[in-house]
Formats: sequence, C-alpha cells, structure tokens
Amino acid sequence: MVQGRLRSTWAQTSLLAALIANTVRDEKKHPEPFVPAEFDPYADSPRPQKRGTPITADNIEILKVFVSGQTPQKGRRT
Repeated sequence: MVQGRLRSTWAQTSLLAALIANTVRDEKKHPEPFVPAEFDPYADSPRPQKRGTPITADNIEILKVFVSGQTPQKGRRT
C-alpha cells in the first residue's frame, strides 16, 4: 500500500517536473520534449541512455597505447 502511494505521488510530481522543464527547455540543446518518466524513479527508462564514446580514427590511435605500449602520435594514421 505504501509503495502504491509512493508511485502515485512520484507520477504526479514527475508530471509537474516535466511540465516545468519543457517550459524552460532550450530546443537547440534538447530538441525532444521531456517526458514524465525521465523524472520518475519508479518508471522504466523512457529512452535508452547513450553511453560511451563513439569510435573514430582518432580514438583508435589513442587506444593503440594499451596494445602496443607506444605513445600515440598526433596526425599520423597507421
């Protein structure tokens, strides 16, 4: 019963938080509107989180240090 009340309270609070966040949202930095589930700790993740660093040629050059023990050289691609 307590969990149900907590979930209900958070659902209402997250709805208000999303409403306020959308009124002050910078559309260039955050083009998609906020959804209440982003503020609700009991809700499932509304959008998959983008984690990690995209792999590029520059990143590969840096990672070669761990394999070969050599220092990375800027501007040189092998």
